[in-house]
Amino acid sequence: MRKSSFARSDLLVGLFILAALACPPSRSAASELSDLDARARRLEAQGKYTEALELQQKAAALAPGEPGPHRFMAFLYGRLGEPDKALEHSRLAYKLAPNDYKSVYNLAIDLQMLGRYREAIGFYEKAQEMRPDDHQPSVGMGQCLIAINQRDAAVEHFEALTARFPGKADVLENLATAYFRTGRETEGVATVRKALAIEPDNFRLVKVMAITQLQTGDGKGAMENGWRLIELNEKSPDGYLLVVRLAALSANDPSVAKLALDRALQQVTGSGRFFGTVGRELILKGNFEVGEHRTGKPLPKSPWWDLSAAALKRAVELEPDSVGYRLEYARALHLTGRDVEALQQVRQVLKLDPTNRGARRMEAILIVPENDLAGSIREWLKTYVFTSCH
Repeated sequence: MRKSSFARSDLLVGLFILAALACPPSRSAASELSDLDARARRLEAQGKYTEALELQQKAAALAPGEPGPHRFMAFLYGRLGEPDKALEHSRLAYKLAPNDYKSVYNLAIDLQMLGRYREAIGFYEKAQEMRPDDHQPSVGMGQCLIAINQRDAAVEHFEALTARFPGKADVLENLATAYFRTGRETEGVATVRKALAIEPDNFRLVKVMAITQLQTGDGKGAMENGWRLIELNEKSPDGYLLVVRLAALSANDPSVAKLALDRALQQVTGSGRFFGTVGRELILKGNFEVGEHRTGKPLPKSPWWDLSAAALKRAVELEPDSVGYRLEYARALHLTGRDVEALQQVRQVLKLDPTNRGARRMEAILIVPENDLAGSIREWLKTYVFTSCH
């Protein structure tokens, strides 16, 4: 598959170059090219990647010998989650302008993104030779060394890079990663602190520090950095997830989890996965808490279940066709005593997936309070039939 893709790419390159030699862009064409590029960049800034791509395709047809439209198309395909097409256009840009730094560097990035690390290293080296004062190609090289498990070499590489480019937070960040991958946690933490001293508002660095603190048992520090992540980017689920997990697993404080979840419900959009993850984890937290207090009496109500229901409700709103989220939401509703609502969710699951055994079992449990014992037995028998036939 890849070989045929490359062959097609080579053919396209040849056609583009022949067209460029036969018909160089005129002044009017250059003006139109500039206009197309400006409009495409405005669309890209608005997140309208497909529309921007259409304009760049027109630009490539207008000036087939120019690498710029292909570089931009590669970037846009990357944004659209199509790395193979991104690489194809990066190759086109490179073959049209093999001595152009951006074309070389972008090709290295796209190769790295596709896991072709050794090939990427070669282009990063070429880019570094072209611009020895730019540290970014060397950062890419070091990341590729980590990816191919040459971790000690990566440590040496980033230590040397730190000496060449002192005060670069991204170099220190990658050196810290190399230290962590080689088990040198103390040096890794110290290096992250150095990077944060340079860029205290760097979201990635704060996240790395928070996770490191969590792993090393510094719950208080991790919690502080979790709130810091929320402060830096209230739309990202990362900080909320960290705070909720710490509140549940370390602080055992549902009020802190509620504070974070309420804010997430206002700020985080389009992330059913985040709310689904939080909801599932909080159901388990409530189950564990209640299990610790079992005395043969009716199970006490856990505040974690209320929080899980709120999170899973949002997950279902964001992804209404998700059987998994809807069934978990039904469980959370049942645990909080809201059986009528739980039954509605279960029956919605069965509309989406009529043979779902988990939903059949839960329906059998939930219809007993409706004084329908015969119905409950029928549902259990259906569950048995589905289980035995699948």
